Amino acid sequence: MDQQEETIEHINRKRRIQATPSIPLDVISEILSKLPTKSVGRFRCVSKLWSSVTTDPYFINRFETQSRQKKPSLLVTFKRGDRLFVFSIPQDRQTPNQPHSISSQPVHSYHIRYPKHCSFLPKESVHGLISFANLSKPMIWNPTIRKFLTLNKPEKSWMNTMVFLGYDPINNKHKVLCMPFNETIDECRVLTLGSAQGSWRKIKTNHKYLIRGYDTNYKCINGVLYYKAYADQPDNADTIIMSFDVRSEKFHMIKFPWNNIRYCGELRLYKGMLACTRSNYPGQGITLWILQDAEKHVWSPKTFFSLSLTMIRVSK
Repeated sequence: MDQQEETIEHINRKRRIQATPSIPLDVISEILSKLPTKSVGRFRCVSKLWSSVTTDPYFINRFETQSRQKKPSLLVTFKRGDRLFVFSIPQDRQTPNQPHSISSQPVHSYHIRYPKHCSFLPKESVHGLISFANLSKPMIWNPTIRKFLTLNKPEKSWMNTMVFLGYDPINNKHKVLCMPFNETIDECRVLTLGSAQGSWRKIKTNHKYLIRGYDTNYKCINGVLYYKAYADQPDNADTIIMSFDVRSEKFHMIKFPWNNIRYCGELRLYKGMLACTRSNYPGQGITLWILQDAEKHVWSPKTFFSLSLTMIRVSK
């Protein structure tokens, strides 16, 4: 084929491409949202258009919502060297007479490079995103698109930072709450993920307290973020619970149902409400304190007993 024939063939090919009707963007988004997570991640490499569609916040939220409506999954991760290994295990939905059970569907897995100089202390998922404790910069992980987002440090003077992740279900927005670690504070920094500004804002907490321990657990329930702290008052080092309304960005202090600092308990989700566990004396089970009224600091106890070997009578 000479040069003239090659030119004619190139022109004809270009005309055929131009004559092919393009698929509307909303149709592409609809098709991709029906695919498995693994396929969506692979198809991001098809073109810049598909990459922009699958990384758009609206698409991600819609995809995650549809995935949760299908079947819940248990996310198992472990780190080895500079690699993070991820396993997504489908589970059958829980019924009143049957607890969660492992599904017969295949387990999806992948591994990615883990960011350097970041401790491996992941928290639980908050509407599809997971925060990591980091000595220098806050970091957010999106397991669906297999991406880490490293945020700028709010204050250069902060040696170490503590990060909490919240979700506003009304406005469909994630917000990151950041504060210095092991320092008494009365203000923190808040950043809205995906916002045009992308900058940290100063927010007054209205209470002086400090955070201890990178393993501090927290819960985001119905648009309210709860986390443990220590009250900074004269002759008072009691553990308290701070609540942060993700939408209004207002803080509130909640008293624990007991005043013993040695038994700070763990925050739990119980039937859509905040709860706190406390181990009793041997043989007296575990008490689950359920928050009924945050404004009035009202909790209701529910005790669970477990059988020990000394309580079991063996008959011959």
